[in-house]
Amino acid sequence: KVKGNPIGDGTGVMPVLTANKALYVLNVHDSPPGQNNLGEMLPGHAVFTGQTGVGKTTAEATLLTFLSRFDPLIFGIDYNESLKHLLCALGTEYYTVQLGQFTGVNP
Repeated sequence: KVKGNPIGDGTGVMPVLTANKALYVLNVHDSPPGQNNLGEMLPGHAVFTGQTGVGKTTAEATLLTFLSRFDPLIFGIDYNESLKHLLCALGTEYYTVQLGQFTGVNP
């Protein structure tokens, strides 16, 4: 949806150009069409799958950048620190977990 989404000011998260050259407004929340769901706590998820080198990290970084305007709480598991610089630029706290080192996470 272009408007009436749960987060921020209700506008769609990211405009995307489709293969048919049409504009698609990407959202990550399950917000029914035709309803104004501004401020509602609806589930929001995104999953990126594909072979190595097809752009999963780039797509994730782009989505995170667009979502950053809503001042979100971001939790991520970042393999090989591929998003470290972006996440730090977005003002997150970035922790590296290493094998054999105590993390303070329980259990």
